[in-house]
Amino acid sequence: MDFQTQFREWLTTAMSAEIPENVVAFHLNLYHYNGNQDIYFGIDLVGTGSFDAADEDWACDEVCTPEERILYIPVEASSTDW
Repeated sequence: MDFQTQFREWLTTAMSAEIPENVVAFHLNLYHYNGNQDIYFGIDLVGTGSFDAADEDWACDEVCTPEERILYIPVEASSTDW
């Protein structure tokens, strides 16, 4: 399965779950992954209880996470640099 399809399925599954009423925003975090030579990046999804564009830490107010919170991006679908 190509990564675009995998990403769509991952996100659709995550957003199909019941979303608690206290979630006011979602955050997709792209980060560098050090655990595997074939994977350099991952995506992390969380629901937050607040949102403040002026506060760079607003996404730390996690109130829910999907069952499959992290999706690893194979190097074929990204690169090894930001």
